[in-house]
Amino acid sequence: MIRSSLPEPSRSILLIAVLSCVVAGGLLASTDSVEATEPIVLEEGDDFVYEGQDVEIDVADRFDVSEGDELYLYELDGGEIETVAERPTVDDDGRIFLETGEIDEDGPQFAVTPDSGLDGDELVLTIDEQEFDVEWASETVTSGTNAVSLEVDSTRAGGYNVTISADDFEYEELRATFVHEGSDVEEVTDPAHLPLEELGYDRDDGDDVTDLRGDDYITLNVADSEAFRDDGEIVANLMSLDEREGLPDEGEYEFDVVVADTGVEDSSTLEIGETAASFDEDMYVRPAGDLLEITVELEAADEAWLQLGDENVGFVDVLYVEDDSDNDEVTFTMNTRLAGIDHGEVDGLRPADADAVYYAEDDVVESHIHHEDVAGEETRVSDASFYDGSELETASQLSFSEYLERLGTIDAGQEPTEQIDRPIQPGNYDLVVDRGQNFVVEDGESSADDTIGSAELGLIQPSVDDVDTWTAPQAEANAEDDVEELPDELSERDTVAIGDRAVARFEATGITGGLATIDYAENGNDITDGTESGFSANVLAELTSDESDWLGEGVEFSFDGPDVPNQEPNAVALEDAANTEAYVLASPPESDDDDGELYVVVDTEDGFVQDVDDGDEFTVTLAYEGSEHWYQFDGESGSLGGADGDADAPAYPYFSSERTESATTTLTFERASITFDRTDDGLVALPTDSDGNVSGTTNVAPGTEATLNVRSGPPEEVASDGDSSYLDRQSITIEERGSFATNPGFDEYGSFEVSPAVDSRTEGERAYVEFRLWGEIVAEGDAVFADLSDDRPAYFEPTIDVPASVSAGDTFDLNATIRNAGDEHGTLEVRTTVGSAVESNDEIELGPGQNETVEETVGATNETEELLVTISTQDEVAFATVGVDDADESASNASEKPGEANETDDENATTGVFDDGTDWNDSSDEGGFETDNSSSDDESPGFGSAAVVVALAASLAALTARLGDGRAERNQQS
Repeated sequence: MIRSSLPEPSRSILLIAVLSCVVAGGLLASTDSVEATEPIVLEEGDDFVYEGQDVEIDVADRFDVSEGDELYLYELDGGEIETVAERPTVDDDGRIFLETGEIDEDGPQFAVTPDSGLDGDELVLTIDEQEFDVEWASETVTSGTNAVSLEVDSTRAGGYNVTISADDFEYEELRATFVHEGSDVEEVTDPAHLPLEELGYDRDDGDDVTDLRGDDYITLNVADSEAFRDDGEIVANLMSLDEREGLPDEGEYEFDVVVADTGVEDSSTLEIGETAASFDEDMYVRPAGDLLEITVELEAADEAWLQLGDENVGFVDVLYVEDDSDNDEVTFTMNTRLAGIDHGEVDGLRPADADAVYYAEDDVVESHIHHEDVAGEETRVSDASFYDGSELETASQLSFSEYLERLGTIDAGQEPTEQIDRPIQPGNYDLVVDRGQNFVVEDGESSADDTIGSAELGLIQPSVDDVDTWTAPQAEANAEDDVEELPDELSERDTVAIGDRAVARFEATGITGGLATIDYAENGNDITDGTESGFSANVLAELTSDESDWLGEGVEFSFDGPDVPNQEPNAVALEDAANTEAYVLASPPESDDDDGELYVVVDTEDGFVQDVDDGDEFTVTLAYEGSEHWYQFDGESGSLGGADGDADAPAYPYFSSERTESATTTLTFERASITFDRTDDGLVALPTDSDGNVSGTTNVAPGTEATLNVRSGPPEEVASDGDSSYLDRQSITIEERGSFATNPGFDEYGSFEVSPAVDSRTEGERAYVEFRLWGEIVAEGDAVFADLSDDRPAYFEPTIDVPASVSAGDTFDLNATIRNAGDEHGTLEVRTTVGSAVESNDEIELGPGQNETVEETVGATNETEELLVTISTQDEVAFATVGVDDADESASNASEKPGEANETDDENATTGVFDDGTDWNDSSDEGGFETDNSSSDDESPGFGSAAVVVALAASLAALTARLGDGRAERNQQS
């Protein structure tokens, strides 16, 4: 088989190039618009044919030959003979016949000569492969598809015919599909132009077009088709097929296409079915003002038109969506803050920036209001048709503005962007998909002509519900830019060590639309970038600043330090902070039971206007400020405004009365500090060998990487004899609750070479310890090696405090205390049960001598006269009983260990001391150890003991969607 040596550039360039070669080379003498399938007669000067064409060449006028003479057909390589391709024989007319499809050589250059070898008088012929590919422009079609293109990609220009067949398609169905009104393709019937031999028919026996039709083939003259010449397309019409022959059963059909004269062929599959559309949610319940992601699943179609809203909510837009990612669905994001307004009047946006309102990363979404009316683009959404009656054949066609006038959402002469006086409000917005693109208004009510899918968008009132504060290990503020991954780094605290990251987390909705708009306008980001990878701090500053154009939006944020006389209070540097210094992560609800979240992450060393000092208390607030007057657009910007249209008067757009929703908390900053668990006469106690641990607590964020250095003495006292003073260096990861523990392993020096090399240290030997965080020494001091072999592992003792009896139906407080009676840190698993109900399962980490209290509120029923209360650790179980109603025997309220008396008093708890009476947590400077905070046995050193509060029954907040009741006092002027 001859193979082409031509490269494969783009179709249009290649077609032009081949056409140029054909014209320049005098391809064929014939000027017919179609190529014959009978042998082509090449006259003098013709030198190009396509592989598969049969050729007759007059050689008698060129060479001195006679009937019966054999000629040589040489394959050439760079003008030199490669091989003998064939030995054609001269017939009685002085011609030779070549079946180019049967020449088993690569080509494409050949020479015809009567003599062996080349003498310069040979006839040089090009026989090139016709590359040919077909593919349907749409994978799926329906009875309503009036045009779907079979795209042809070929290296061959000029005229030729194609013969088409398809599984389960009869000839009449093929003719109705391809030869129809609006098509300029004609059927070929002349046997000389039909691929009879290629398809196994016998021309000499009289086989003709009737035989091809009987076997369900149709041959088309595409050479004279304008659509084929300009775009390489053969247009099929499924609506014509449906009307004339009926649509075949739903399913996939493979269409085979054969080039008549060369026999080259290709096939492509088309799915025929009924169009359907469905949404990934039947009811989208989302706060107004947020971003909203919508997915439309399309069946037997890759495009659709849908109407958003109706006359009942005073707002209507029509969207065109197209599956551009070939996954049978369209996913797009709607910015509910901008929807329906003239987005081109937002500072920083142009009319062309319609994707600030509707955006699809992998698909296509176009809005009639934003792409057609504001941006003035010619898009597919303009194909939507609007009628003043349900009988489309007799109804009058309307413009989109006329359609809105008939619905009453605008007055005559108004623009579609004037439907609303404020951002679209809470209410129920219908989403309706039409089979075609036709929408009807009748008696003032809107509908799709032929609905194939629907859903509902329930916008609810936004809110600010809660705020809490967290700490994260030192890193750049934007080290985590995924709102779902950030909590993995966080520990909830109301104090933060200076050097860590401080994080404020708000439960807030109705804010991401505004943030995304500012991010698009100020930073050039897509509207989904911020919710996927975070916002620069300047975005939140622009939305909440008193000097911003967005002042009227009524969103306030502060992260301020204590008041200082004659100075501005310290605050987060939102306006000027780099992303590494302050960063914002925001997540709108993804379902009706999700919480919207807003995180503000600050580097405590670089993210504030001024340096933060030890003990500084900051107040963190997010507020939505209402007004006695409705928010309205100011009439100038078309997108921003304020109370009663005054852009300088804050009024949150979704509050209809003078109200403010806010969340406030405080956060205190502390200097980084640590406390070691074991001390000996004021010195840090170190194990003499590798069997003991060094442990303690710190106020820096869990997850922080620290280093513990043990030296033979302070740096200034170490002899500079070339020997390292380091006895050991351990990398430590701060655990939950700020604890750390490490095994120095003094019998293994790792990479340190020390002298003398001993397997253990001597009891009473002095040393020096350094605790390093972030490359800095935050605590250092003297230490002593002690015999810690008698240290007890962590051992957790529980006690219970409950009332002796309660009345049925009342609640009572359950207080349980767990103490670590061992000498080492440990993690306990604590389980609390009341009767047969498990009230809590928790993990708690405690240092030596530390206590933790579990508090619960428990309800008592009258189903039993006595409730058994238990609290268990992996070491012990304590229990007590609570009498209910008129139980004869009063229940004990003291904890009882198996085989022991009840212990209920903290005074009876064992305290942790060394044999010499030194408190384990004594962190005094006696002995030279320097530290910043001290702790008692009952507190976690460095930050205090936080009570673990476990709720007996979590209150499930019912979703109360305050939906609008139409356009009254909602989307339009009250």
